[in-house]
Amino acid sequence: AAAFLAKRGIDALVLERASFPRFRIGESLLSCNEPVFERLGFAPTTDEHVRKRGAVFVDDQDGRRTQFGFADALPGTPAGAWNVERGAFDRALLEHAARCGATVEHGRRAQAVNFTQQTVQIETDAGTVQARYVIDATGPSAVLGRQFRSIEPIRGFGIASVYAHWEHVDEGTYARLTAGGEVTIVIEPFGWGWVIPLAGRRLSIGFVTREKGFDAARYRHTVQHSRVISPLVRGATSSDPTTVGNFSFVNRAAYGARYACVGDAGTFLDPVFSSGVSLGMLGAELVAEHVAAALRSDDEADPHLLATVRARMRLAYESFGALIHRFYHTRIIDHLFLHPDPEPLLRAGLVSILAGDVWRSDNSFQTALLTGRNPWSLDAPNGSS
Repeated sequence: AAAFLAKRGIDALVLERASFPRFRIGESLLSCNEPVFERLGFAPTTDEHVRKRGAVFVDDQDGRRTQFGFADALPGTPAGAWNVERGAFDRALLEHAARCGATVEHGRRAQAVNFTQQTVQIETDAGTVQARYVIDATGPSAVLGRQFRSIEPIRGFGIASVYAHWEHVDEGTYARLTAGGEVTIVIEPFGWGWVIPLAGRRLSIGFVTREKGFDAARYRHTVQHSRVISPLVRGATSSDPTTVGNFSFVNRAAYGARYACVGDAGTFLDPVFSSGVSLGMLGAELVAEHVAAALRSDDEADPHLLATVRARMRLAYESFGALIHRFYHTRIIDHLFLHPDPEPLLRAGLVSILAGDVWRSDNSFQTALLTGRNPWSLDAPNGSS
């Protein structure tokens, strides 16, 4: 958002709490990011990141396996994406924002945000910042949502993830995993797991569980006994597993007078389809476009300024939320994801959603997902779980 604002001539200040490098999930992007990168003038490099062309879904119990390539989507869906090491990726984005003209200050934690009719005051651990508009991009920390007490948990999805990076992966194994440009989604009785190839013969491996008590010991046991994952890490070494909880939620006050909450600060979904970073960047670009125009016309205090952005992003999050709901609560895994020969148009529509290409009128699968029997909705995300 800061880069897009700066490119439009707006004085943008980024308050970045974290230092780099940092270990975060959200390492697999969708192909809908490619046009955003082009408009931003930013290009990930193969020195630090790995090209992604799709995903493989595999059942860890019976070995059923299917491949979904972005090239198999409906016409017009971008065919390429990236697997990124988040420390390097986030740092590069911040540096690019600075080159675009934004000011970046590291090590500043936003503690509270106060609104007046004329300004926004952000209280940090290093003093108060005054601005005309604030964009909350704090991810699941959701500073504004928690200040407003507007966070509503979404039940029925995964409740936590445990993950680690594996280094010194066998050269042959790594070459095979990166040759096709695919991430691997592993279906487990307790939820699902991921295998994401990263640069430097590394793998990001994690699990999202619907069960309580899935700790580091359970993580290591699951990796060791997985018929899919165990062969991939023979001879490799792992970092200490990291646990992340508080999946998933919607922020009921994501937009208002002089503020917007983008990405996971606005809606945080189970990461099974890797929607978080990509939708966050798309939403941030839209917000920046509208806010820049409003700042020039002194209309930034309009509480309905981002009504069209809200509607557009709602469609995206409801499309992914509905697919996630069916992933956990129906037999869509057997009937579509692991089906050996699904109906071609249905498959193409699914792949377009998996690519983040959700703003089109010709996807009959997406239409059925959103309007079928007992559709999942952000208005009542827990009503049918």
